[in-house]
Amino acid sequence: MKSLRRLDIDPLAVYGTLCVKCPVADTSLAAPECLARLVEEIAIVQPKIVVVMGDEALATLNELALPLARTVEDRPGAVQALTPSIDALVVPDIDQALDEEDAKRAFWTAFRALGEWWADFPPY
Repeated sequence: MKSLRRLDIDPLAVYGTLCVKCPVADTSLAAPECLARLVEEIAIVQPKIVVVMGDEALATLNELALPLARTVEDRPGAVQALTPSIDALVVPDIDQALDEEDAKRAFWTAFRALGEWWADFPPY
């Protein structure tokens, strides 16, 4: 929340979720219907951008069968087109960025692109 406010993004405009909707220790073991729930969730919410936090989330996103989806590349801080109506921003895994200064800096550098992306929208 503090990071969003720091970027002048209304936190109420942001929707957070998990990629895998099954309680498994290793997300690669998740049942296909668990991943299908994420596809349904994206269809319902219709986000303007998906912030992908870490390599595992990126791999999961690229495995989804989203209509008209393009492969999102591992380019932290670069806003990319996921679908014609949804962008994607890859950032490092936030859990790994909490304790180490270089990791925290890498996360924040990539995440800052969200503020630049948001600033391009007209005020609502």
